[in-house]
Amino acid sequence: MNPTLQTPVDPAAPIDQIRLPADQPAGMGSVAPLAADDTDLIEPEWVDAVKKLMAQFRDDPYKLAQAMTTLREDYLMKRYSRHIESTE
Repeated sequence: MNPTLQTPVDPAAPIDQIRLPADQPAGMGSVAPLAADDTDLIEPEWVDAVKKLMAQFRDDPYKLAQAMTTLREDYLMKRYSRHIESTE
C-alpha cells in the first residue's frame, strides 16, 4: 500500500472546489514548489569556476568529478562555514 500525502482542506470551501488526491494528475505532488529568493542564487564567481572546470576537464570525467568535489567543499566552507569531509 502506497502512503499518500493528504492536502489540507479548508472547511469553509464549497464541496465542489475541494480536490481529493484521486483528482490530481499522476506524478503530481500535493506540495507546491517553493519560490526562489535572491539569497538562493549562486554568485557568478562560483558559476564561472564550474564552467572553467567543465571546459578544462571535458575529456576526463574522473578528474572533473574530483575537481567538482574540491570546489563544492570550498563553496560550502566559504558560504556556510561547513566542513564536509571528502570520501575519496
